[in-house]
Amino acid sequence: MADRRRAGRLAVVLTAALLYAGILVWLYVLDPAEEGFLPCPLYTLFHVYCPGCGAARALHSLLHGRFSQAFRFNGAFVLLFPLLTAYGIAWAVDFCRGRPSRINRRLPQPLLYGILGALLIYGVLRNCIPLLAPTAL
Repeated sequence: MADRRRAGRLAVVLTAALLYAGILVWLYVLDPAEEGFLPCPLYTLFHVYCPGCGAARALHSLLHGRFSQAFRFNGAFVLLFPLLTAYGIAWAVDFCRGRPSRINRRLPQPLLYGILGALLIYGVLRNCIPLLAPTAL
């Protein structure tokens, strides 16, 4: 029974990893800056930038080694992407081993609230300061 659970967990993690890799390949090949590529619903409806606006374009630029352009599209995403990837890997390792997530216990709650607060402030500021709007160089 334990082997079946471990195999099931491994299947879930491998499926998620393949999905993640597929998204990275998709964003490497297709340029999100082209017209008609997954428009932001918030921007489409209200013409305001959310903290995630430009993240797909930023990831496309990161995958092509254009770091300054990626930062211009979404600086918060560029800073958080390595941390989110590391978090996902640490969580997946614990999940495969069948133990509670150690990464969740090690991250201080004030840090998580601080990141969330910074993202909310970033979302407001990027609508007030044109330099923070997701634009091409």
